Amino acid sequence: MKTVKLYDINPYRDEFTAKVISCTKAGENFEAVFNETLFFPEEGGQDADKGVIMVTGVSKEIPVLDVKIREDVICHILPESIEEGAEITGKIDYARRFDYMQQHSGEHIISGLAHKLYGCTNVGFHLSEREETLDFDKLLSEEEVRNLELKANECVQKDIPVKAYYPDEATLASLDYRSKKELTGPVRIVEIEGVDMCACCAPHVPSTGRIGIIKFVDYIPHRGGMRITICCGMRGVKDYVTKQDVVSRVSAALSAPTEKIPDALDALFADRLRVNEERVKAGERYLKVLSEAATKENGNVVIFGEGLDTKLMRDSVNDEMAKRDDYIGVFNGNDTEGYNFIIGSKGRDCMELAGKLRGELSAKCGGKNPMIQGSVQATALEIRAFF
Repeated sequence: MKTVKLYDINPYRDEFTAKVISCTKAGENFEAVFNETLFFPEEGGQDADKGVIMVTGVSKEIPVLDVKIREDVICHILPESIEEGAEITGKIDYARRFDYMQQHSGEHIISGLAHKLYGCTNVGFHLSEREETLDFDKLLSEEEVRNLELKANECVQKDIPVKAYYPDEATLASLDYRSKKELTGPVRIVEIEGVDMCACCAPHVPSTGRIGIIKFVDYIPHRGGMRITICCGMRGVKDYVTKQDVVSRVSAALSAPTEKIPDALDALFADRLRVNEERVKAGERYLKVLSEAATKENGNVVIFGEGLDTKLMRDSVNDEMAKRDDYIGVFNGNDTEGYNFIIGSKGRDCMELAGKLRGELSAKCGGKNPMIQGSVQATALEIRAFF
């Protein structure tokens, strides 16, 4: 017995009554089949509806965990059993349903326009609570993507009717409609006049104006084509509010109006690059002075600094290693936060030293002769005493 799909008849209802045809154990849960249902199953790349079931005469609500379809029989996954023949009332989460309708209708507009404007074929679609993605078989330029988004929103503004129907065989044969696979039996067509005609099983908004807004949030090359991530309706509004908040905070931090943020960031990065270059040069001068002083001494040499570049530390150790056989160590940091270090020697065993550093100063270090590196929580005085 096929389940009557009430969402096909009227997708804008949120409540229905039905009879329990069967309820069987399925793993830890139960699969309940009703004679009819408003619950849309997981199908066509879209997640299933959510909601609750209430048995007549029982006040308890049973959550619908998932909804599956097998050969036109819709199974409701429940955490507990319901008696066969019982009358139930089902209530879907309509806010979620309407959100999904907005997203799916938005996808049809984009896919239809992409096909008409650029000859793209939609080869993949996924809609969940978290995101909505569309996969096309052709790469699009940035200009084409922006134009596609603009044209899609123009369709929203025109408030074009969205029609869903089952044409007879003769009519279906005459229609030029999109479909990802060969279909048999009755085919449900979703038509947005002048924009798209596609075989689709999902609920849709009654007209494009109900979508509200279509926003592209990402677009990347994908399997030789293009993947576009979108959000429609309130998802689009929430995305805008979040990003506007971020932009406002960045604008305030940079003391720049919104339209000047890119210029302000360029100036900031250029200044940071200049400061970093000056810091590296200052570090070079600092280590050079200390290294020159160290060459006049015998034994181990330990040099301390703060804000030193790692490459600079390694180069300094290599330079000093060429002048002596003892240990040469460069420590970067301070007594409060600890130090990271690089130690080398061409004549002494650095692996043996690493063991002593771990044992006596609880250092974390590794490497192999002739150079080791790591970090240590100790004061400069304690480190000097160790050497």
